[in-house]
Amino acid sequence: VKLGRYRADRFDYGAEEQRGKKALVKTIAYYKEDSVQLEYILEKRDGTWRIVNYLVDEVDTIRNYQRQFKRIIEKESLAGLLARLQKKNEQYRQERRE
Repeated sequence: VKLGRYRADRFDYGAEEQRGKKALVKTIAYYKEDSVQLEYILEKRDGTWRIVNYLVDEVDTIRNYQRQFKRIIEKESLAGLLARLQKKNEQYRQERRE
């Protein structure tokens, strides 16, 4: 089940684990009858907690993007990757307007 961050209609926040300047927040996102397990990894920087990674159904988002970006750069170039990201951003903005 794939839930977009802008489609989930509710969240249940579970356990929180904090170790120094790092924390993990376990969450379940719901959309209608579907649910997805999320784990947010946070770091405290300049006194503010920031999400630095998240796992969706145990899939590490940062590692996943790193592999995808590396393949696109090798196949197309850095300019190709940037063009794809700009297109995705524009699609996201359009969806938010609707």
